Amino acid sequence: MKKLILPFVLLAALLAVFALNTSYNQPKAGDVVRSKDAIQEFKSTSHEGKSVNLVDYRGKVLVINFWATYCPPCVEETPTFIKVQEKYKGKAQFLGISVDDNMDEVNSFLKKHGFAMNYPMLMATEEIFTNFGDMPYLPTTVFIAKNGVIADQYTGDLSEKKLSETIDKLLKI
Repeated sequence: MKKLILPFVLLAALLAVFALNTSYNQPKAGDVVRSKDAIQEFKSTSHEGKSVNLVDYRGKVLVINFWATYCPPCVEETPTFIKVQEKYKGKAQFLGISVDDNMDEVNSFLKKHGFAMNYPMLMATEEIFTNFGDMPYLPTTVFIAKNGVIADQYTGDLSEKKLSETIDKLLKI
């Protein structure tokens, strides 16, 4: 009987360690993502072929949205993000980070839906996941205060009202 229980105990222990490790890597409110090292590592190329570096947005509220072309709520919230980006132009900056396989999928998606993007779309990279952890649910939106600290994080699509309220709150800090 003891020989039968041991494998289950070991499996339970292994799963517990995995669960702790996974939750440990997730960003939480108050986590600093703009340490000197993290800024240098967060570089990518936008859907327009332009170089994007997180350090370029220092002093602005950042709204970083993890999404995918195959995610219906992601498609639904994109026009709202475009509208709110225009509203906060110069004060807040949106960045879309796609977890799709390549930028061709993203550009085809944008063209198909007729989205006139006013913020950069980037591809998820290992460096980005190092800063923010894995994103098991899409869409996930991370709000970063002007001082580089993660201030809030939401899973699921966001309304214009919730986006504006969160950005307004962070602009006052």
